[in-house]
Amino acid sequence: MEIVNHDQRRPGSPDKVHIDSDTAVSPTLRNKFRKNSAFGTTKGTSGGDSAMETSIDFFPSLAASDVDRYSVKSGFLFKRGGGKRSSAWKKRFFVLTGQFLFYFKTEKEKKPQGVINPLRDYIIDDDDDDNKTKQFQFKLTPRRGETRTFHFYAQTKTEKDEWKEMIRHACLGSSYSKTSMEIEGKLKRNYYDIPSKDLEWNPNDTLGKGASGVVKKGLWLKTTEVAIKALNNLPEFTDEDEMTLFMKEIETLSQLRHPNIVPMFGYCRKEGYICLVTEFVRGGDLHSKIHDPSINLPLRLKISLMVSIARGMVYLHSKKVIHRDLKPQNILVENLEEAKVKVCDFGLSTITKGTDEAEQQEKVFGSVGYAAPELITIDHSEKVDNFSFAVVMWEMFKRERPWSWMTHSIQIVEAVNEGKRMPVPDDCPFGSLMERCWDQDPKKATFL
Repeated sequence: MEIVNHDQRRPGSPDKVHIDSDTAVSPTLRNKFRKNSAFGTTKGTSGGDSAMETSIDFFPSLAASDVDRYSVKSGFLFKRGGGKRSSAWKKRFFVLTGQFLFYFKTEKEKKPQGVINPLRDYIIDDDDDDNKTKQFQFKLTPRRGETRTFHFYAQTKTEKDEWKEMIRHACLGSSYSKTSMEIEGKLKRNYYDIPSKDLEWNPNDTLGKGASGVVKKGLWLKTTEVAIKALNNLPEFTDEDEMTLFMKEIETLSQLRHPNIVPMFGYCRKEGYICLVTEFVRGGDLHSKIHDPSINLPLRLKISLMVSIARGMVYLHSKKVIHRDLKPQNILVENLEEAKVKVCDFGLSTITKGTDEAEQQEKVFGSVGYAAPELITIDHSEKVDNFSFAVVMWEMFKRERPWSWMTHSIQIVEAVNEGKRMPVPDDCPFGSLMERCWDQDPKKATFL
C-alpha cells in the first residue's frame, strides 16, 4: 500500500491518493482504506511546512487519535525538511503504523497534514550534517535520492532512541504491532535486549548453518564468549500477527533456564538481522562424539547422556515449548565424561522462515530420519519430540546414522509413515522405552 504524496504522484492523476498492496499497514487501517471507493485528494498546503506536506482527505473522521489506535508509536517530534520551505523546525504529532509515518499539526487534528511512505525507501540515522542545531536529532534519508531528506529532533534522548528503533524496523521492511512493541519493552526492562554495540562477531568464524540461520562465535561486552544465531529473513516479516508471535517466542525463550538446555541470554539487532545470543558450549555437538570411533562410550555413560537429554526435554515440554528438530547435532556437549549435555535450537521452527524448498522442508518436517510422521500435521503435539528422542537413543547405542542402509530421503519418510522402525539395538536396556517413544500412535509416546 502506498499513499502517493506530492513528490510521488502518478502522471495523469495529480490529486489522487493511490493505494498498492505491497506496503505493510495495520489490517484494521487497511480495511478502512478499502471500504472507501473515493480515497480522497491531496492538496498542497499554502504556507505549510513544505511541499511534501499534504492535507489528505481520506476519511474525514480519521483523526490523529483514531490513527493512534492502529499505530505502533505516536507522539510529538520536531520536523524539518521535505520541501523548499523547510528551513524552520515545526512541532508535529507523529503516528507510525506499518510503512506510514503520518504527521498532524496537533494530536486532536481530524486530518493528517502529511505522510512519509513507504518507509522501506528510507534509511534512518543520527543527523550529523552541517546544519545540525539540536541535541537529539536524527534523519530519514531516501535510499535512491529521489526524494528529500527529513530531519527530526526529540526533546529527550529516550524519546529519540525509541523513535529511531521503531522507525528502523519499518525501514528494514518489518511490520510492528502495539503488542510487539509492548513485548519488546518488557524484554528491554528485563535486559534481554542486547545493544548491538555490546556484541562483536567475526564474519568468518561460523560454528554452523541451518534452515533457521547461521551460528557464529561472538564476544559479548568484550569479555564473554557467546554463540550468535543470525536468523534468516526476519526483516521480511510483513504481517503484524507474525511479528507479534515472533516477539512472544523471544520472550519465552529468554526466560527458559535449566542445566540441560542452552540458555538464551537475549537477542540483538545487528547488521539487518535479529540475532539470538546464547551460551557458547565449547565441547561441540553430540553427533561428532557418537561417530568418532576413538571416543569410548560405555553403557553407563550412554544411559547418563540419555537421562540428561530427557531432563532437558521434559523441562521444555513443561514450558509448552516443542523442539521439533531434536537430533545429536542439536545437543551440545559441556563435559562428555560427566554426561553434561545441553539441548539447543529449540522453539525456532515456529519463528523462522526458510527461503528455498530445502529450508522450508526442514522448518516444517524437522530432519529426515528423526521426524515423527505426524509432524507434517498442523495439530501435532510435543509427542513429536519423543519420537526424535527414540531415534537419538538408537543412534547413541548403535553409533550409526539412522536408516543408513537407505539411499534416498523419500525412502526413509515412506518407511516411517508406514510404521516401520529400525531394529532395537541388542545392548540397549531401554528397548521398550524406545518402542513407546517412536510408536505410530503418538498418544503412547512418553519419556517417563
